[in-house]
Amino acid sequence: MWMYFIYHIRHWGRRCLKWFLMSEHIYPDPSPTAVQPLPEYVFDYYAAQSEIEGGAWTKKIPIGISLAVETEHHVYEVSKTGDGEFLISGHPEHCAKPERCRINGSTWGGSTLKLDFIGRNMFLEYVRLSDSAVLTTSKILEIYEL
Repeated sequence: MWMYFIYHIRHWGRRCLKWFLMSEHIYPDPSPTAVQPLPEYVFDYYAAQSEIEGGAWTKKIPIGISLAVETEHHVYEVSKTGDGEFLISGHPEHCAKPERCRINGSTWGGSTLKLDFIGRNMFLEYVRLSDSAVLTTSKILEIYEL
């Protein structure tokens, strides 16, 4: 089976890898109540994919730099004000005016978090410092510097 897997990766690339990871070979029980632990290489795939698609490491952003983070529903302005602190605005309900926040990182839609990273095709998770509310954006489409 592994030779089949390696052959397909070599010839059809990551689409085949994604198909293989989500196929019945790994998840034999499709019932929603069955707990299926994810194999380690699934996380490796998503981590590598986030590096390919690009993003910004929050610790490497200089103080005073602003980023525009375009998601499926809103465009957020993220400005670094200090070590680990950001001003985030752009959501009509949660941060209509700039709010002091701490960015935890980005997720792939589940509970796995890539710390201190804002990545394309991922969901940004941040904590509003005024009330400690943990918020997650919709999927990030584009990131650019203002």
